[in-house]
Amino acid sequence: RTIFGRSVYALGGGVESTRRLGISVKRTQAKIYMLVGGLSGLAGILYVSLQRKANPYDLAGSELDVIAAVVLGGASIMGGYGTVFGTVLGVLFINMIKNNLVLLGVSSSWQRAAVGVLLIIGITIQAIGENQKQKRQRSATSKEAE
Repeated sequence: RTIFGRSVYALGGGVESTRRLGISVKRTQAKIYMLVGGLSGLAGILYVSLQRKANPYDLAGSELDVIAAVVLGGASIMGGYGTVFGTVLGVLFINMIKNNLVLLGVSSSWQRAAVGVLLIIGITIQAIGENQKQKRQRSATSKEAE
């Protein structure tokens, strides 16, 4: 609900439209990168202090889990919208799936494959939804033109 938040939301909708609104795209992107960098540093400090060790490869390979959680939480890969609540639900869903696979004795490589399959399913559902949305918009526009 702040000016910065609205400019970030506008930037998620498209660079050209944000520029036409009079928002400085480079300044907004710089602020976003600084914010994310600061939060990443804070998360790193907290992680090291809780683990009491600093191994730079501890979280290597968890990028797929993060992307899958965000996509399954409802955020659009195409940009524009998503909620924190949906992302939290996506994280819980991914962790539930991974924990159940551990309990079933599935190897870690197959666990990553399962997360990849979930990611593909989530992206496919989003693409189908976007396609149907565009078809509805085109049909509504053609009806108005008549």
